[in-house]
Amino acid sequence: MGHTIVLERVCSQRTNDEILRKQINFIVGRALGGSRGSSWTHKLSKIKATQIEQGWKFTSNLTFTKTGGRKDSAVERKQWFEILRFTVLASNNAKFGEYKWTLVKGGEELNGEEPIFEDKIIATDIKDYGNINLSPNNCFGHIYDRDHQIAIVRSAIIAAVESDFVNRFHCVLFGPPGCGKTEILMSIGRMLGQENEAFMKFDATSTTEAGASRILLESDYIPPVLIVEEIEKTDEKSLRWMLGILDQRAEIRRTNFRIGNKARNVKMLCLATVNDMGLFEKVMSGALASRFAHEIYCPRPDRDVLKLILQREVKKVKGNEEWIEPSLEFCYDTYQIDDPRKIIPICLCGRENLLDGTYQKAIEATRRDVPVKRT
Repeated sequence: MGHTIVLERVCSQRTNDEILRKQINFIVGRALGGSRGSSWTHKLSKIKATQIEQGWKFTSNLTFTKTGGRKDSAVERKQWFEILRFTVLASNNAKFGEYKWTLVKGGEELNGEEPIFEDKIIATDIKDYGNINLSPNNCFGHIYDRDHQIAIVRSAIIAAVESDFVNRFHCVLFGPPGCGKTEILMSIGRMLGQENEAFMKFDATSTTEAGASRILLESDYIPPVLIVEEIEKTDEKSLRWMLGILDQRAEIRRTNFRIGNKARNVKMLCLATVNDMGLFEKVMSGALASRFAHEIYCPRPDRDVLKLILQREVKKVKGNEEWIEPSLEFCYDTYQIDDPRKIIPICLCGRENLLDGTYQKAIEATRRDVPVKRT
């Protein structure tokens, strides 16, 4: 015995029959997905088109028949219940735009036990905010000339904590590579506490929308601070999940054919880094950038700060501080190199050979490009 349902779709314009049939086949594919497809078949009647005052109404009869598996009425009833549920979820898929398919008839044989005809929203709150440490301790002693940037980020965290995360003034640190953005946020993380407890870290270049939503929806505990590296270096689709988190909604939402429409309250303060602010402001026509209250610029370090950085690095390897001045003369003074990531290797690799100039000559002889000297 087959189970027949009636699907209906109302549109403002006449739709091609082939398109309508593909849409029905999409719904059937979801309804008979997984193991259900091996023991059930379906039959689609001719799609009826009727012109109405609102436009056009399309009606389709679908008959599902159990052809395999256990011949047990209870099993069949349970499977049919699932088929109905997935049919409804698929009929409301976003791919149909504002003109969804609607189940207008079917399922009466379930003795009044209706299938899920609407998405069920599962909403949960963060249990608590954990033990967030706000004392700087000695987390920032190795970072030079960034006191103002650190102070703004810390003030945003304090404001969030004191308001029970109602006031979430998201921060984006921007500037050229090597200006200390990442080190500031890494140190902020160390100050806060344990990763995945006090804060969660995402790399925008390797985080997908599906992966992010799965973590945030399924984790037992969500940390209150979200750190995102290089937020502008990814496609817009992979960042859209952040829009709902960063605005007043403070929620993550996902439609899943197994669980329906699942949502979760996510009161997270976001701290992000950006290399190209112009590019970031174009993402989603500026929608993402507009959610960041604090835009914090980090310039490249000057010569005095670079000297402090080299002193720190030389001390780590118990080296000779006499390496520092030749490194700065060669990199900063002569060739306008102010990126610490370029200068530190020259200092720590050149070592004593920097003192007689042999290492500088080796660098010049092996560079792919001709560096620009300062005038």
